[in-house]
Amino acid sequence: AQEDGSSAAAIAARALQEMSSNAEMRGKIAEAGGISVLLSASGGSAEDKAAMAGRMASMAVASGNAKAFADAGGVGAVLAMAGGDVGAADRAQAVATLGALCGDGAHAAEVVSGGGVELLVGLLKDGDSSVRTDAALALRQLSAAEGAVASMSRAGATAPLVGFALESSGSVGAEHAVVVLVALCGMSGV
Repeated sequence: AQEDGSSAAAIAARALQEMSSNAEMRGKIAEAGGISVLLSASGGSAEDKAAMAGRMASMAVASGNAKAFADAGGVGAVLAMAGGDVGAADRAQAVATLGALCGDGAHAAEVVSGGGVELLVGLLKDGDSSVRTDAALALRQLSAAEGAVASMSRAGATAPLVGFALESSGSVGAEHAVVVLVALCGMSGV
């Protein structure tokens, strides 16, 4: 153990954090299995989690890294951050990451089973404009996943989607909301 109380894993995770700000390094970190180290570093304080949100978002959306990120347990970590006690910028990064992950069927199912639909619907009601847009995108991506539309209906997504579409008329966020509403209308009994 280090004299200052820092473990070798914590020091390595901090080094990986710094390296992950470089696009070329993100790919190398993913190839070497560094994503799981980054995720394990996110288990500390709220400040630690907030610092990791941006790094994890970068890792997830970097070309070819979203699958490795999710496979390393990233979906649960990002759900926790998106719904946790973090700053607005870090929440926005976490919700954007969810949007990137929701386009993959297996990861979409993990978002649904992990309570992501309810979280995203809540963010549609209370988030800032960029978070609401990213939440609508994530719900749009999720709408193709088995059982997701039914979860959206149970979570009460209709009213927040209509409200967001009306408030942001003509925007990309409104387009995402309308696509989800169309999917909800395709359900029997909605």
